[in-house]
Amino acid sequence: MTSSTAKNRDHTAFIGAGLIGGSLAAAALERGERITVYNRTASKCEPLA
Repeated sequence: MTSSTAKNRDHTAFIGAGLIGGSLAAAALERGERITVYNRTASKCEPLA
């Protein structure tokens, strides 16, 4: 994905904050993207808040 593509995205949602979903969500946050995360266990989402 190019930088211009990432900038055109309004919002990204992740379902699952486990090993893969949590890592992808954290990387998106580091790039400055707006994210929403859902996980059955809410405490797994806390590090991404």
